[in-house]
Amino acid sequence: MVLDAGKIKIGKAMTGVEAGLSCGACHGIGDKPAIAVFEGEGPNLRASGERLTPDYFHLWMNDPPRVWPGTIMPKYALDGKTPLTQYYEGDSRKQFEAIRQYLRSLSKNQNNEKNP
Repeated sequence: MVLDAGKIKIGKAMTGVEAGLSCGACHGIGDKPAIAVFEGEGPNLRASGERLTPDYFHLWMNDPPRVWPGTIMPKYALDGKTPLTQYYEGDSRKQFEAIRQYLRSLSKNQNNEKNP
């Protein structure tokens, strides 16, 4: 898979606290630890791009409680949109792909992506 530098930049911004979904609050991202864990710390996201298939990643991001009932991870998308309209006009599929590519860029084995 060839990573897209533009998507990586947007994905990184989207994981942030300032203008993103605040992924780094509950999850470590690469060498950065989680910064504001409330109920429980999520796994470090560094290996998620390598560990998860693209289809599963998108399924999870669109509706975590549907995939894993009882998870504390919130649902960020409703009807294919997120509140972050500054990125891809709120299109959750494009936004989550940007996040996936950013996380994939952190992997030590960028060429070892899982496929269904």
